[in-house]
Amino acid sequence: MTTELLVHVNFLMVGHTHEDIDVLFSKVSARTINKDVLTLPTLMAEIWESEAMHPVPLLLEEVADYKSYVGGFLDKLEGHSQPIGFRFSMANNVPIYKFQAKVDGPWMLEGGHSLWKKRNGQFIFPDEEPRALPLPSTHPRLGFKPLQEEKLQSGFRPQTNHGTGFMTDAQYEDGLRVEQDEPALNELERELQAENEMQLQPYVGPPSLRPKRAFVPLEDICDGKFVVLRPEDDFEAEVPRAVWLGRVMGAVVRDNNDEHHGQFQIEWWRPRHRKSTNATNKERYSSLLVGQKDWEKDRRYNTPHWINASAAIYSWKYRAKEGVPLITKLNSLAKAAIMSHFEKLDANEGRD
Repeated sequence: MTTELLVHVNFLMVGHTHEDIDVLFSKVSARTINKDVLTLPTLMAEIWESEAMHPVPLLLEEVADYKSYVGGFLDKLEGHSQPIGFRFSMANNVPIYKFQAKVDGPWMLEGGHSLWKKRNGQFIFPDEEPRALPLPSTHPRLGFKPLQEEKLQSGFRPQTNHGTGFMTDAQYEDGLRVEQDEPALNELERELQAENEMQLQPYVGPPSLRPKRAFVPLEDICDGKFVVLRPEDDFEAEVPRAVWLGRVMGAVVRDNNDEHHGQFQIEWWRPRHRKSTNATNKERYSSLLVGQKDWEKDRRYNTPHWINASAAIYSWKYRAKEGVPLITKLNSLAKAAIMSHFEKLDANEGRD
């Protein structure tokens, strides 16, 4: 009794078009279908003899490490998994790309876009040759025995995630919920659903150049994010300050039967004064005008406040770092607000 092991060998065939490669595969298959091709040299000989214009088969033993070769010269790219295809070309001796969102769609990015970084207004490119990486050599029997034992012990089981051809609950739950006529679906949810259903073209490029989308309270207000608020009369009198900024505690309440429907809780934050823990509001906000960027929790308010989601005008996620938080995105907004609110701060100075 003999045991045979079926070995699959992968090829990288180079041709002018996919049709060329398909034709070559057909000819090689016709020559080898009734033959035992037991060695790589024999297989390469069959490929060589498969047509009059002989292809040159090579056994790859190393490849160029292009990833590390260009890694330090390219901008970060996002959205590259969404388009159906890319087109690369040269413009002014610089490689550029365009992308196609769908088969019958136009090529996006008129004029193309380059991923290469610039230094002093000039593109920078690697000036050395990429280093070679040896291909790992693996024996075909490695990993075969454990896989064989696993198959024999597990018996028959579906080869799909859930054993059916139907969508799971997670795939159609959102669409089903919106299709139902629910009076409880508030206006904010309808606006969010309408935005999600828009057929927008995908964005492919550096994150810094990504177009800014509209602020959607139900999506952008979530636990741990920082928000800037448009002052409302009730908490403007209760929490006097030049800039209403805080950290979200929880999420926006969507239950129409809840007394806080459409609201969320906020933990107030204020500028940190580096020299005094008992500094006045005016002293704290004045420190921002001279370049300080530190903020801290306002410990005068131990209980989070309930705020209407419609009062939020901007939010962002703070990435925790060691030391005092630096909220740099707020500086320009804070400085403009402070200059117009100093009189109000003076009037409320006794409330610190």
